Amino acid sequence: MKYISWILIMLIFLLWPLMALAQDTVPEAAPVDKDIWGLVWAFLNSPSGLAVIGFLLTFILGKVFTAKPKWKVYADKYRPLLIAAIKKAEKEIEDDPGGGNKGLARLDNALKYILEINAQLDKSALKEAITAVHAEAEKDKNL
Repeated sequence: MKYISWILIMLIFLLWPLMALAQDTVPEAAPVDKDIWGLVWAFLNSPSGLAVIGFLLTFILGKVFTAKPKWKVYADKYRPLLIAAIKKAEKEIEDDPGGGNKGLARLDNALKYILEINAQLDKSALKEAITAVHAEAEKDKNL
């Protein structure tokens, strides 16, 4: 479904110059200077140039608005590793009624476990990914 909208947008911008050429009242082209900037300016003001500009703007805006945050990429790519680290941290640090912040200790333990395996990952994005995967695993009652 996502690609259908891109195809329709491309067709609109690529068929626009053909529709302009099909009209009976196409204006005569103005005389163009022989310098390169005059040629570029003339192309950009032509229907084909406007179609290219419209396509590029649509493509760039589509990439900007559909970009995923880094932690979501980590959560998707390293999900089995994250779940293994969370389960290991849950087993090592038991619940006790004596207080203390066990959640942060578990997060730190899971983060250290993952960074031992792959030290090149971004720590802040990895923390968010661990938190998201942990919340999802608790919701699904996998822990």
